[in-house]
Amino acid sequence: MLNKFSCGLFTSDIKNGDIEYTNDYVCDVLDYSKGSLIGLKLNLLFSKASLIFLESYLYPMLLKEHEMFEIQLTVLNTKHERIPITANVKIQDDKLYWSIFTAINRDKLYQELLDIRDQLEQQAEILELKATTDSLTSLLNRRAAIFESEKLINQAYRTGSSLSFVMVDIDYFKRINDELGHQKGDEVLVDVGKVLHEVFRKTDVIARWGGEEFMIVLYDTPFDDAQALCQRLHQNLNSIITLNKPLTVSIGVAVCNFGSGKSTDLMSVLAEADRMLYKAKNNGRNRTEMTCYIK
Repeated sequence: MLNKFSCGLFTSDIKNGDIEYTNDYVCDVLDYSKGSLIGLKLNLLFSKASLIFLESYLYPMLLKEHEMFEIQLTVLNTKHERIPITANVKIQDDKLYWSIFTAINRDKLYQELLDIRDQLEQQAEILELKATTDSLTSLLNRRAAIFESEKLINQAYRTGSSLSFVMVDIDYFKRINDELGHQKGDEVLVDVGKVLHEVFRKTDVIARWGGEEFMIVLYDTPFDDAQALCQRLHQNLNSIITLNKPLTVSIGVAVCNFGSGKSTDLMSVLAEADRMLYKAKNNGRNRTEMTCYIK
């Protein structure tokens, strides 16, 4: 009757480790004859990792609890191929009573689930990237920029750092679209995005704010440093030639010192940077206007 069970059943002597009984299931799984298994040392059936587990955990727990369930082990067949199993073990009268179940399908299913999880995580990353990135320039979009900027503000409050809020607008962009076409206008936007990445740091928030307007938040950047970065931006953007002349931009900057203890909010300080941007436009474009923002 024991050979009719769809699981492995065998016993071993706890003192000398000899296998004393086995049913046909164990023989079939391990590719042993019953005669070669009887009297074989139990340790010869297990992988090195499983042997360490048996000696350090399973046997001590059996002496204490007398029975263990759903133990994950690896056995070796006659070809030394690894076979995962789940075992229930009971100790009684100096004997170990084993019931084992092959876990090949379980491990295969588990691996498939891991693969599916990895695929879902990759898809989630792609969706998140699409949700937070401007599809044309690969910069942050407006929604993501607001989220990341508010994180920088909170961090600046904790550290007492300065943040510089920069608004950049391409000069005469409508003329580029009207005279050269919208495709050329898109190419200019892409080129500007690349220059922004060259000039500013990975720790800064760099975003396409809308149309031909860009927004940057410079972390731990006081007035003079922000001014120098904007001048570098003007110079680097001049390398983009359109309408047979170097590309120019107007820039407005509001520098906020969060060490003053005064509270502010993102939209208020961006409104001040935007005011500086229009001042730059009204003063002839291709320039930077700056202010220290105080609420």
